[in-house]
Amino acid sequence: FNAVAGGTDLKIVSDVSILRPPAPGIKNSLWVVVRKDLADQVKSVADLKGRKIALTALGSTAQFQLEKVLQYHGLSMSDVQIEAVQFPDQPAALANRAVDAALALEPLVTQLQARNVAVPIFEVAIAMPNHPAQWLFYSGDFIKNQPDVAQRFMLVYVKSLRYMEDAWRKGINRDDVVQL
Repeated sequence: FNAVAGGTDLKIVSDVSILRPPAPGIKNSLWVVVRKDLADQVKSVADLKGRKIALTALGSTAQFQLEKVLQYHGLSMSDVQIEAVQFPDQPAALANRAVDAALALEPLVTQLQARNVAVPIFEVAIAMPNHPAQWLFYSGDFIKNQPDVAQRFMLVYVKSLRYMEDAWRKGINRDDVVQL
């Protein structure tokens, strides 16, 4: 979105992932995690008031998502301190106590738990059910100069989404998807 605001010719052509309402057997990819050493003190997002939260970038979809999560818990962005920390740097920031919490994405959430660095406290989908979490962009040049490739990619992409949906929602080919 910052690229578009800066004049880059991009088009959103599809969502990539949707935050599904939580259900048995369904784990969404976006969570608020808190440092392991704070887990006894910070049991919910409301307990993050006045604390530092890692966010990949201000002015991003991550900021919009965090705003929705905070609103869901009766807070606003002014109630927390935001630190810009990219996903790959979040484990170190949490481990070094540079931040107290993070808006983290899988597989990072699972890795943080496995390393005893952080624990998930809130699934973002609860605050934003059925909302797109990621998008697929095409450049204007790609659409204009290679429309056949753009269209063929989109066709295969949508088929792959349907295959994944069938696996996770209907149990069709689930073992194949896990292996992939």
